[in-house]
Amino acid sequence: MAFGTFLLADISGHSRYLDEAGLRHASNSTAKLLNALIAASHRPWRVANIEGDAVFFVNPARVPVPDLLAHVRTLFGAFLLRVMDVSQDVDCGCGACGRANRLTVKFIAHAGDYEDRVIGRRRELIGPDVVLTHRLLKPGVTGEEYLLLTRTYLGNDAVPDLPTSDGALQLEEPVPFVVADLAPVRRDLESRLAVYVSDDEAIRRLRTEIRAEAARVWEVLTDPAAMRAWSGAQRVDAYPARDGAVGTSYQWVLPDGHEFGQLLIASDPGSRRLTFRRDDVPLLRYVYTTYRVGEHEAGSALTCAVGAARRFPLAGRVLSAFERRHPDGAADRTLVRLKELFEEG
Repeated sequence: MAFGTFLLADISGHSRYLDEAGLRHASNSTAKLLNALIAASHRPWRVANIEGDAVFFVNPARVPVPDLLAHVRTLFGAFLLRVMDVSQDVDCGCGACGRANRLTVKFIAHAGDYEDRVIGRRRELIGPDVVLTHRLLKPGVTGEEYLLLTRTYLGNDAVPDLPTSDGALQLEEPVPFVVADLAPVRRDLESRLAVYVSDDEAIRRLRTEIRAEAARVWEVLTDPAAMRAWSGAQRVDAYPARDGAVGTSYQWVLPDGHEFGQLLIASDPGSRRLTFRRDDVPLLRYVYTTYRVGEHEAGSALTCAVGAARRFPLAGRVLSAFERRHPDGAADRTLVRLKELFEEG
């Protein structure tokens, strides 16, 4: 008999995702997300089991609450990063990848006794506390993105820096727990992952003035329905993120047949700036395009700064050569179309 802390990471929205995308394609995305959780974990935590759309971790000690929260933040961050990567791959054609941005993860934390047994050829954790951890996946809690901590594990400790609520799993003997909302963690992670290309970082910087109010230009720039008009794409398919604009992915199909994914990696409506990320330009890995809309005496000024994840002396030439092959997707054409949309429409 041993004592430990259990942490069950369960992908929320997975059943709906399977129904929409189909098992064959959705299973590939699910495997990538589960592997991201596993890779982000570290000793003394270990994987006790992989259970469909969940990973069951165990730590052979009572983990202090601050340490558990730090571990959850690490796992959650790795999961969100992988979701962004998977959901950007919309040009694969299966449709499953674009919908991956609707997935999130919830965590169940408990502590108790267990036995580690070999059953068949597999090691399994057994014991009442192991069973209880899994039963807490259906606690009657509203929401899909949270950390649930049993009072058995938490004791009288508080969960710092996160909004919490109390609840109980109604068994013959109720199991009290605390639910911590992970929305602030998501916002913090999205803020730290946000990329806005500065003038110093840009391998290309463009600017145009538009005879229209800045608020109106921003509205068109962020409206998925208007994107086809200014993007140069023959077709634009949008896959909205589950919570807010960041993480929304788009499939752009250019008139020459070239397809690629655009991911909204950052959005700041207060400053009227946003960044799209694409991954179809060879050698550069990611190309970031930051648009900024500012006030101007003629109406508004729209700037476009293009940067690359892999910067090297010839990065600008690589991008230019790529755009010559697919001119409808070039940044300078985009600004021309946006200007014409207001001034000649």
